[in-house]
Amino acid sequence: MLTQPLHVPEARAGLVERLERPGYPQGLLRVGYPAREFGPTPRRPFADVVRVADA
Repeated sequence: MLTQPLHVPEARAGLVERLERPGYPQGLLRVGYPAREFGPTPRRPFADVVRVADA
């Protein structure tokens, strides 16, 4: 389930126009695989995203 694209006004308006339905879509469901492969997303080092509490 995806909702983030619906926060972009242009994307939301495009969906409303294409679907030809009253109201606004509340969520998207992606089914299947992408038409092309994408490489892995860059990852930050573990130490950049996790803090160790002092004892």
